[in-house]
Amino acid sequence: MEPIYRIVPGEPGTSRIERVDQLRLLTPGEREEARRRREEKREENAKRPPKRPSAQEPRGGVDYTA
Repeated sequence: MEPIYRIVPGEPGTSRIERVDQLRLLTPGEREEARRRREEKREENAKRPPKRPSAQEPRGGVDYTA
């Protein structure tokens, strides 16, 4: 009787896995600068008018009285 899960030589599932480089963490100064930039961007976006009307505001409906 043959085994159910027979490994055939040269199967692509047994290929080598590439190494992933570890990401560099930000220094405290870089983190503070990034936080400051995010806050400035948030303030700029808050001052800008919305691109489209809010879904919460009532809009004109359909008049079925005709």
